[in-house]
Amino acid sequence: MKKNWKKLFCRLLAGTMAGVLLMGTAGCKGGEKEEKEKEVVMGRYLEEEIPLPEGAQGIVEATRLSDGKLALLGYDEQYMTHYWQSADDGETWEEQGNMPQELKLADGEQQTAMSVGAIRQDGAVLCVVTTYDVDTADVVEDKTYIRNTDGTYTEVNMKYPDGFTQAIDIKWLSDQEVIVQDSVVGLYEMDLSDGSVKNQFIEEGQVFTTFGIVENYLIVVGADEISYYDLDTGKIEEEDSALTEQIKNSGADQNLTSYGTSPLLICQKGKDGKLFYCDSTGIYSHVIKGNAMEQVVDGKLNSIGDPSVGLMGMFLGDENAIYLAVSTGEEHQLLKYAYSKDTPSVPSKEIKIYALEENAELQQAISLFQKENPDYYVSLEVGMSEDNSITATDALKTLNTEIMAGKGPDLLMLDGMPVSTYEEKGMLSDISDVIEKVDKSEGILDNIQEAYTKENEIYEFPGRFSIPLVVGPKDQIEAMQTLEGLTKVAERYSETNDSVRLFSDMTPEFLSESLVDGAYAAWIQEDRTLDENLLKEYFESVKKLYDTDSHDEQLRENVVMQNYPHLELSYVDGMVLQIYGKECAAAVGNLASPDGFSQITSCMNNMEDTEIDYEVWNGQKEGCFSPVMLMGVNSKSKNQEEAKAFLEFLYSEKAQRLSMGYGLTVNEKVYDSQEYWAVGDGTTVGYTVQDGDGVERQVFLNMENSSADQVKKIQEIGKSLNTPSQLDKTVMEAVRGQLTDYIDGKIELDEAVQNVIQKVNLYLAE
Repeated sequence: MKKNWKKLFCRLLAGTMAGVLLMGTAGCKGGEKEEKEKEVVMGRYLEEEIPLPEGAQGIVEATRLSDGKLALLGYDEQYMTHYWQSADDGETWEEQGNMPQELKLADGEQQTAMSVGAIRQDGAVLCVVTTYDVDTADVVEDKTYIRNTDGTYTEVNMKYPDGFTQAIDIKWLSDQEVIVQDSVVGLYEMDLSDGSVKNQFIEEGQVFTTFGIVENYLIVVGADEISYYDLDTGKIEEEDSALTEQIKNSGADQNLTSYGTSPLLICQKGKDGKLFYCDSTGIYSHVIKGNAMEQVVDGKLNSIGDPSVGLMGMFLGDENAIYLAVSTGEEHQLLKYAYSKDTPSVPSKEIKIYALEENAELQQAISLFQKENPDYYVSLEVGMSEDNSITATDALKTLNTEIMAGKGPDLLMLDGMPVSTYEEKGMLSDISDVIEKVDKSEGILDNIQEAYTKENEIYEFPGRFSIPLVVGPKDQIEAMQTLEGLTKVAERYSETNDSVRLFSDMTPEFLSESLVDGAYAAWIQEDRTLDENLLKEYFESVKKLYDTDSHDEQLRENVVMQNYPHLELSYVDGMVLQIYGKECAAAVGNLASPDGFSQITSCMNNMEDTEIDYEVWNGQKEGCFSPVMLMGVNSKSKNQEEAKAFLEFLYSEKAQRLSMGYGLTVNEKVYDSQEYWAVGDGTTVGYTVQDGDGVERQVFLNMENSSADQVKKIQEIGKSLNTPSQLDKTVMEAVRGQLTDYIDGKIELDEAVQNVIQKVNLYLAE
């Protein structure tokens, strides 16, 4: 089987480690002055990794059989499906079968692969074998077999209803009944004895994310509703209110899922009236139709809360053990959670972190830190989430009140905050000792250190940084590096080109977010007020650039920008893909990951008819970089050493190799390595665009690793930057509103700029 069939088997999973119970204290009796001692409550679920069978590269499904053995359906490095069992809880595995060999699957003009599998409690396996057209990747034929416990196969003639496309998930109900999920939105109960459909559970137009089976209920979870079906009648039953509330409040985005992954899992051991439920907040036990959800594993303590993992499968073992199949990107693991009565239920050390906006890479680092340091509990509070409408000003007022009252966090992620004010008021501790320690062992980029060192002290330091780039026609790229130069190129471009727009269609707000990292530092004067002339130049130039192209007004109505981090609004690699697709000629924005760089260089290498190149975006000031995950220690915190321990980990090689697109590493050892930049090869990215006549066109790019020369160039560029573009969220909100009104002709230039200056001055005076 060829490598491109990997997508049939890659299942993103997720899992974690521990549960929080209670901590009690013994107080003083009467008026006796006895020293209060903490009574440490013992008992917590701990995580153990079970090695996968030799040769297994990924998991399709894992479960526990009725005889107590573990069973695993997985694939090897050639993406061939194998079946293993273990009688000793995963210490050793015995291969039961090689499905492609047993079924005599082969490649040819039509390519055949086992696309879906499900393990029955007695060890039999339901196998869906799909034949694809090699040229179009269309499904030609599906066949279904039961691999019996003796290794023989029985074909099942599945009588799928009209409109059925392809099975993507199957769960056993009984020895002869299964639930089959269609690749569109269908969900069917089917009888394998004759291949008939017994029930169809999804109504027309209903969209669901995942489903689970407990007792005699089928629980179907969608973005807007959770439905409970009676498996005997096929009719909707009364909801389990406690479970429904947990799902709705879990924070899992029910709109987001992908093949083989789920934002939540539900399982049961037998029909004892009790289920186990898992989402990103942890693992819970629940009596069906009961009032409580009991958390047994706290997702904040370990990898369940890691945003880089996705959930696939959960099952139960002896002595209340819980098993999760997990994935962190390409790597799949089988994890076991066993109750340890000798482990404290609550970690002894606590660190509180505050961030104005969400940052998945920070959350990932927190999860890894806690996994390696089980005596630490790290909590993250986000002032402005995607779910609320709190402004930066209101969020910061609340934060500052808590800090001054001595109730603030230990660590601050300062992105978007008034960093200079915090420094001037002595609210940040010197962390130069942390940076020096990591620098001596692994190296920290010199230019980033110098940018944040003041009289041998460092009060804040980024965990990542991004590089502002401009990308466009190779023969014009040098002229496009500054705001003035880019504006002149745009004026000429509009006069000579009418087939391809200059920039991708975006709102004024998005355009400004893309341009601002090369301009913001120029506006800020020593007293932190804004330079009126440079701000006015920025407004004028952004309007000219916006007016270069025509715009879809419907797009502006549908775009919601509130509370998205600046970096997510300014990725340059996605816009470069549109240059490759001939949707536009140029792009400006932030390079924030090695994957993004590989996408840019892959576009450059595969452009037809046109040569493109990139340079640093100098905007209104040369040498700017955008700091990301800017960390500082609250000087009033009582946990200085604990906070610094986390920072030391955050800047270390182990944490700096994590990459979810939220910035480039500041660790020199990682940054200089070829391995860090060698990503993307074999990945296909693309998008679908619709023209004015409603005709869709698909654009695909086969990515490849950047060459050594290309990597060397970007590494040198990153090391040459010396000025942080330290965006203040409140200032940016003021600029955004006035700039949009000016571009739309609702206000004159001078008035717009004066409004911004007045708002910022008032903000600085508070």
